[in-house]
Amino acid sequence: MVKEAFCYPVKLTTSISASVKKAGYLPKSDGWSSGGFLRSGNIPNSYTFRLTPLTPISPPRPQITKKDLIGTWILAGTPDNVEEPPAAGGRLKFITDKHWTVTQADPNTGEVMFHLGGVYTLNGDEYVETVIYATESTKDLISKDHKFKIKVEGDTLTIIGIGNPWTEVWKRAK
Repeated sequence: MVKEAFCYPVKLTTSISASVKKAGYLPKSDGWSSGGFLRSGNIPNSYTFRLTPLTPISPPRPQITKKDLIGTWILAGTPDNVEEPPAAGGRLKFITDKHWTVTQADPNTGEVMFHLGGVYTLNGDEYVETVIYATESTKDLISKDHKFKIKVEGDTLTIIGIGNPWTEVWKRAK
């Protein structure tokens, strides 16, 4: 049984045994020489391969699951400017196993400045939100898909917009 290796890529090179060379099966850069490979109907049935390790690569990152996303998140900034989330007001993101919403309230009055939400899909680190409903100020987003690359590290969710301007860091609400 062959197992897949993730940590070290390898380069395969062949060593041609003396018996193969003697029988006239000589390799060329584009394959076996036409006169030798099928010579007298015999095809070599074994080859020796030498594995040459190349530069190590990182093992694959753990898969992000919907369980990692479920909860209430508070906007904390952008990847280059992360701050402590505000104690009151601020922008909140709620994520369930199928749906998401974002609500922004005025910290002084409590009045909702905007609210929108919809459904999402998650495939590895690709997260796509589809807007289904929105308040007046964000209604132009209804029926639009927005793609992101995401990363979850502890209680921090980082989303990087792909083809959209939203690149944000969220902290899990406590």
